[in-house]
This record gives sequence, C-alpha cells and structure tokens, in this order.
Amino acid sequence: MYKPRKERSNTRLYQVIGIALLCFAVLLLSYNFTSAWFLDESITSNGDPTILVVGTVDLDVKTDFNYFNLVLAPDTIYTTDTIDGNTVDYSTQIHTSEENDVKTVYVRAKWTTNRSELTLYFTGNTTNVNSYTEATSKNKWYLHTDGYYYYIGEVGSTDIMFNAGYRVDNSLNNDVAKEEVEMEFVFETIQRPYGAYKAVWTTAPEVFNTFARQNTGY
Repeated sequence: MYKPRKERSNTRLYQVIGIALLCFAVLLLSYNFTSAWFLDESITSNGDPTILVVGTVDLDVKTDFNYFNLVLAPDTIYTTDTIDGNTVDYSTQIHTSEENDVKTVYVRAKWTTNRSELTLYFTGNTTNVNSYTEATSKNKWYLHTDGYYYYIGEVGSTDIMFNAGYRVDNSLNNDVAKEEVEMEFVFETIQRPYGAYKAVWTTAPEVFNTFARQNTGY
C-alpha cells in the first residue's frame, strides 16, 4: 500500500528513535550490572573495622569504612568520600596514647579481610627493599613474608599514616552483591630499649632489624 512521503518519513523517524532508546536502555542496564557492588547495610560491617592493639604501649587508631549506601565500584581507589555533607577520610592514622609514659615505640601491623577484591592502598609510605638505608627506608612500612607491615621508624604522639585508603580491583562484579565485608587491623607495639624486639618479633625483616640496631644500639 502506498504511503505519502511525509508519512513514510515520520514512520522512519519513529523507528530510529525507538532503536536509539532501546540501545540506551541496554547500555544503562549493562552499566548497572557491571560497575557497582551493592551491599545491604543491614548485613554488612559498615562503619569502623575491628581494631586490636597488642603490647604494653597503647595506641590511638583512627580509621573509617563507612560508605554511603554501601556502593563500591570495581577498579576504584577510595581515599575520601562525602556522606551527608561530611567528608570521610578512609586513611588509618596511629599515635601513642596520652596515658603512656613511653614516648615512642616500634609498631608492626597486620590487616585481614574476607574480600579478595579489596586491598589496602598506600601513597608513597612503603618500601619493598629488605635492606636499610635512611634515604629509602626510614619512616616507611615494609610488608614482610610473615604478613606484617613493619614501620621502619618510631611511632610517637604525632599521627603516622598506615594505609591511605582502599583499592577495589576490577574482578568485582554483581555476583557478590549484598555479601558481607569484614576487616580487621592488628597493631602490635614494643618498647625501644634493650633490644626487646629481638626476643618478641623473631620473624622481623632485616630492614627493620638493621634500623632498630642502629637506633637503640642493640
């Protein structure tokens, strides 16, 4: 059946618009299912992670894992966020408590989580060289084979940053939606004098041991 030219043009235009809207809907649906991790706040450890301080010297530890609506995206680094108009800092800061008589201590830290997609994020305060030089090692964290990060320096009343935040890798997908996220920080302290670290931290790396020997004479 013959259709006037104007009517045929309108029909073709409607078809193009319909196809475009369909493509947009498919793209939007695909984005929602591949770029976000949705976690149910009611079943998730949303807020402060578990923090344990072990040793004779107490530490004050500041950290946060409070995500708005608990939405994490793959291949993303989280250092700060804004929640209800307030800035959230995801770094972990430590310093000796005011109640301590000891001014400075040695510290090692261990972090664990039940999510393989989540790792700690550091910004220039780590070293991977297991030999001590002041220029490359001092005041940095070294991850040893025993699973501990050793601080190659002394921790006192001034904040020392551990991790700057968290990294979510690109293996994250919607299959793990609403699964629980758990994490734990363990900070172990030991006093500087008399080479106590040698008796207690028997698995410490050479980079830490060398620093401690030079620093304390033991």
